[in-house]
Amino acid sequence: ALAGFLAQAGRQVPELTPVLAQALGRTAGNQTLTDRLASGPARQEFLKTVRASGDARRGAAVFTRAEIGCTSCHGIGASQPGLGPDLGALGTAQTPDFILRALLEPQVEVKEGFMSWNLTLQNGEEIQGRIESTSAQEVLLLDAATRKPMRLARSEIRSQTQAGSIMPAGLVDTLSETELRDLLRYLSGLGRRN
Repeated sequence: ALAGFLAQAGRQVPELTPVLAQALGRTAGNQTLTDRLASGPARQEFLKTVRASGDARRGAAVFTRAEIGCTSCHGIGASQPGLGPDLGALGTAQTPDFILRALLEPQVEVKEGFMSWNLTLQNGEEIQGRIESTSAQEVLLLDAATRKPMRLARSEIRSQTQAGSIMPAGLVDTLSETELRDLLRYLSGLGRRN
């Protein structure tokens, strides 16, 4: 639940990632799904089970579960971009292997325009979100915590640094292997005619 809460709040706490992964891992021998599927052969074997027995209907239910927070950032055919990319045509644009790697290692490749930023204001407040536009005078930020746009004068910003993907590493480690298989089957079918 903590990993899902952090995802919904749009907060990354890198120090918690290994602790959460170990605490939430549900695979044999306390090995997390991320660890187990890190090797190429294990990942390929898992992908075979996705094709053979993944259930997209159950995967849709996993996708919409509040505790993992997928829908707090991603839409399916959304008219407005959220914190994360719209996934409405994901299955037509990406292979199941690419989608699985993105779930396991969300920081490896962040889609253009969806990089998150940490902004520290002059008053010490820290804000994380996706920069929607900038000018010489201001920054328009989609706040990760509130999901609302914020206009900030450049003079209010002490510093800004890239934070990668808002999706936290280890989020899939809260799922069982069956749940991840079903989720991947659902995601890889988005946009495809069945």
